[in-house]
Amino acid sequence: MRLINTTTGVVIISKRVETKVPTGGFNVGFTFNTFGFKSNSFKNTSLGKATQIAIDEAVAFIAKELRNKPFEGRIIKTKGKKGVLISAGARNGVSVGDSFAVYSIGEELKDPYTGEILGFEEKKAGMMKVTSVKARYSEGVMEKKSLRVKAGDIIRSQ
Repeated sequence: MRLINTTTGVVIISKRVETKVPTGGFNVGFTFNTFGFKSNSFKNTSLGKATQIAIDEAVAFIAKELRNKPFEGRIIKTKGKKGVLISAGARNGVSVGDSFAVYSIGEELKDPYTGEILGFEEKKAGMMKVTSVKARYSEGVMEKKSLRVKAGDIIRSQ
């Protein structure tokens, strides 16, 4: 299982999830018009039980790992000298008055052997405060700014 940041392509976490259950058969059902696995009895087969245990372990692992990771979004647009629009809104739990650290993104870092994207060079550019929240994005102002920010730069909760 890999959890991938779909914006950057960077693998956030990776884990192999395996389980073993006592072996057994599975039922094949037949009705007049269709043929297939009996969905109600699949969960009682060894494969069904193993699948459910693996899913439960994967979900628990993801929840535990993400609890320790700060929320990340992106600057989607700058407005004037201090205004910014960010890719986080009410659906992400953002509220007026929230503050985010802003990081200026630099060169992409790739593994020279595998080509895997490992991340990006980044420098803290300052802090921004949310002034207006929409469903899918928010508007804010840079409070403490040392570097120029641009579309694509990262915001992180503190």
